[in-house]
Amino acid sequence: MDYRDAAHLFRRLAFGGRPEQIQALASLGREAAVDQLLNIEAVNNKPMEKALKRMIRNTPDFDIARRWWFARMIMTEAPFEEKMTLFWHNHFATSDLKAFGLTVPYQVLTLRALGMGRFDDLLLAVAQDPAMIIWLDNLFSTKDRPNENWAREVMELFTMGISGRDGPNYTENDIKEIARAFTGWSIRIVRPTTAFNPKKADPFSFSFQDNQHDHGTKTIFGLPAADLDGTDVIKILAARPATARFLVKKLFAFFVFPLNDSDPSDQDIIEEFAQVYLSSDHSIKATVAAIFKSDVFFSDRARFGLVKNPVEIIVGAIRMLGADYQDSGSGVASSVSLHQVAGRMGMYIYRPEDVSGWKLGLSWIGTSTLLERYNFATALMSNRTSDSTQPAPFVSNDQLKLHVKSTAADTVASFLNLLGPIETGQDTVDRLTNYLETDERGNAITFTPDDATINRKIRGLVRHIMCLPEFQLN
Repeated sequence: MDYRDAAHLFRRLAFGGRPEQIQALASLGREAAVDQLLNIEAVNNKPMEKALKRMIRNTPDFDIARRWWFARMIMTEAPFEEKMTLFWHNHFATSDLKAFGLTVPYQVLTLRALGMGRFDDLLLAVAQDPAMIIWLDNLFSTKDRPNENWAREVMELFTMGISGRDGPNYTENDIKEIARAFTGWSIRIVRPTTAFNPKKADPFSFSFQDNQHDHGTKTIFGLPAADLDGTDVIKILAARPATARFLVKKLFAFFVFPLNDSDPSDQDIIEEFAQVYLSSDHSIKATVAAIFKSDVFFSDRARFGLVKNPVEIIVGAIRMLGADYQDSGSGVASSVSLHQVAGRMGMYIYRPEDVSGWKLGLSWIGTSTLLERYNFATALMSNRTSDSTQPAPFVSNDQLKLHVKSTAADTVASFLNLLGPIETGQDTVDRLTNYLETDERGNAITFTPDDATINRKIRGLVRHIMCLPEFQLN
């Protein structure tokens, strides 16, 4: 595996890496490199955990849950854990506009804890999650009045999809029968609270109300009639070949490239990794490991074949530039603005667009959202100190100096490598080089890598690179 391969891995699995990290990963080889990024349990994240604990203790802020997650994504030594959590948050899309405010952040804790295990366990936890029970109206689903929202969406959006290669994956009768199986699945209050604390239990918990559950026999997917409850349905859904195919397509759309059901070669890709899922006892980790170690993941079609989502733009830039980051707890600085910036770009965490999640790809790019990406680049390069009255994070002159070379051309190459590495045309490279060799009046100057140049020109160079079309790609 070469440097370019390792950089591709870091962009997709870890919000991007710094040159020394990329080089170290490349030296491991493909199999070992993927294993290292996925081996979350071996990571020492104690410094991050201490910082997050201070944030919770010192920040009585309504949006502390959003700030906390952004801080975690920026500071973690296990970035794939956060990328996978972000994937599941979009997959099991639940919004705090309807679900009680704190239930969604607690749901995301569940997604993080179970997101690399068996899909059966994750799906059951989501089905019993208070935020989901509220979101899809199972709260008052009783044997006399079963609600079909969850029954429909668990098949359409979370497991099999509406149809597959063999036609429809379920019928209206399946929806009705599955709705009966989930009757009596409700919630109860554990502790009244308005404050998010990841070390404490969700203020609400799952409650099974047996007297409201339909114990009659049910028939789904043509299987023998039985007294099915929700746990039985979860096991059946997780084992369906259609579910394996659907999950592979969702994983590819987020981490690799979109697959086309009507393309025979894409069908082969789907089948290959669906078999990994089915043969590994529905292991999410085994499935993603197989995908990330495959030739198709490292193919030309995959490289820069996705559009970065807003969180990847923000967190990736901060991590790649080595920006100083802190959350003072004042309610002014750092991530309190980052989640709002991501929201203006179209991705307000804990609040997906609808039950189908955020639309990926070019849907991220529009007139206003692209301008917000440019505004973020400008703001990041304008912040120079940790002054608590200024929004953090910030990039110091000393941090930028690490990547400045003796000539303008080498400096441009250095920062294009740092922020990607970005592959762009020679005309763009020449324009960026010319920017460093021209003053504000358009006069030619000799590039001098001194403090004044770093403070003005290098900051401008980084902003220009972050505004390139190529930087928007992953």
